[in-house]
Amino acid sequence: MMLRRAVIVASFGAALAARPAYACTCMQSGPACEEFWKVDAVFVGRVLAIDATTADDERSVPQRKRLVHFEVIEPYRNAAPLQEDVLTGMGGGDCGYDFKVDETYIVYAYRSGGRLTTGICSRTETIGKASIDLLYARTLSNRTDAGAIVSGIVRNRDLKSADGNANGRPPVAGVNVRLTCAAGSYHRITGRDGAFAFDGLPAGTCTLEATPPAGMYSLGPPRESIAIGDGRACAQKDLWFGFDGRVSGRFVDADRNPIAGVTIDLVTFAARPDPDGLSAVTNDDGAYEIAHVPPGTYLVGANLRTEFDRKPIAAPLYLPGVAVLGDAARIALGGGERVDAGDLIAPAERTFIHVMGRVLMADGAPAAGAKVTANSEGNRTFAGPVVADADGMFVIALPAGVRVWLSAWLPRPTARESWAGVGGKSDLFTATVSTPLVPITVR
Repeated sequence: MMLRRAVIVASFGAALAARPAYACTCMQSGPACEEFWKVDAVFVGRVLAIDATTADDERSVPQRKRLVHFEVIEPYRNAAPLQEDVLTGMGGGDCGYDFKVDETYIVYAYRSGGRLTTGICSRTETIGKASIDLLYARTLSNRTDAGAIVSGIVRNRDLKSADGNANGRPPVAGVNVRLTCAAGSYHRITGRDGAFAFDGLPAGTCTLEATPPAGMYSLGPPRESIAIGDGRACAQKDLWFGFDGRVSGRFVDADRNPIAGVTIDLVTFAARPDPDGLSAVTNDDGAYEIAHVPPGTYLVGANLRTEFDRKPIAAPLYLPGVAVLGDAARIALGGGERVDAGDLIAPAERTFIHVMGRVLMADGAPAAGAKVTANSEGNRTFAGPVVADADGMFVIALPAGVRVWLSAWLPRPTARESWAGVGGKSDLFTATVSTPLVPITVR
């Protein structure tokens, strides 16, 4: 399989055009027998000439492009028999492929707006490096339609392989994998190698799902859609699991009264003082539970996040309620283990302010479900997220005196852009008992 990286993201389902101000990271492409049927055209061609041009991206913004003129030597899928013109980016950050005049390539291209497009995120390659692709394409007419193959390996993200397994992560045995297609549902149990395979499948769309073993969770969606383009095709989909370790406890004041809305961080001792993305916000009972925790030794506390230069944003407080790192309790967690850390006690001199706010759409409607975070003067996410209710209202607890601004993000995914949404932010303010209602407009 090929893996290419650039500085901006492009999807195989869309033209590989540049997106202004967006980064582009290529996903790992599948094998030749899969990618051959995903794209709209495949051919071997020699570059005759390359012209500079412009073309609109999916946002109708004109972008500089290159139009590559090919002499078609071997047309495999939906390619003209003599000549094809293919659009690609300029290279660098726009995922454009750096074609050379007189070089010969196998080209995998999508059709967008009546034009073929390609880029570095496809399997397009010089023929000298594409022996597997050429073998598949050239022998396709001799292959019988015996049914497609869907295969993959289930791996554990949280462990490292000691035996040189691919990706450096060991396989997971005993996983129940199910593939549901129009013709029926099929089951496999992974062996010691973590592999599964379904064969004899007709063209169409199937759904792949796997049940994580006890103490683990799936890093991907619960169900994956698998498109099978032809009875001679294949699809490869590796599945990733992680340990679902959990750390729970309560955050209370010196009188053991619960404190809601406080962000509790879990930090690997080796990585201190920066959190590792493991956190939870306390509920009305002061309780929290941090899920999906890999094995390791951790520190638990509030206000553990720092600026990017490692300067503290607010005074840290470690379990069981101490300010000095050397006095902090350590939590050792095995794979999939659950630990009750007990009470994290805020001393009387540590005050948390419950800041209230409201998130509205540009038209004044409540932005229900918006995720709100607190950010430092140095633009470091410090606390949250908390979720706005049906009226757009939210409450977030912040240490008294901290200088922050709040940001809100309301996800609005589309078929082409799962990350899409609307966002907004507040002005910078100091958290005090007199802090007024903080308004945020997302647009």
